[in-house]
Amino acid sequence: MPTRLYKTGFGTTDTPADIFTMFANPSTASAYYAFYYSGVSFLVPTATSLYITKIQWSGNTTGSLQFRIHFGTTAIVNTTTVIAGDVQRTSNFDLAAINTIYTQETFIPIPALNYPHVVQIGAGTLNILISCINV
Repeated sequence: MPTRLYKTGFGTTDTPADIFTMFANPSTASAYYAFYYSGVSFLVPTATSLYITKIQWSGNTTGSLQFRIHFGTTAIVNTTTVIAGDVQRTSNFDLAAINTIYTQETFIPIPALNYPHVVQIGAGTLNILISCINV
């Protein structure tokens, strides 16, 4: 069951926001991979923003295997073609040890009508899970 958060304050009504997770499993160097929620690429709804609050990742190789969080207006699956309008949101995350789960608390905003995705750098397979709120 998701955790429910509320945005409150003077002159506002309570706005519930559930914490939910999305995943990506990139496996091709220099490729763009969508974050999936309920089996489909997640599009941030109109008049809201998505906030990534935690990133967890592991992989099967070290050294050159890295990734970055991006967003754009195009829904993607797995492509090595540069995506028009793509915006990089983070610097590189890397792996120091194979099959170790890394966790990074963060605050990455993704604006409405955009798809969050990951860009893999280097060869190998990654497992990436992000925790988010959409308000």
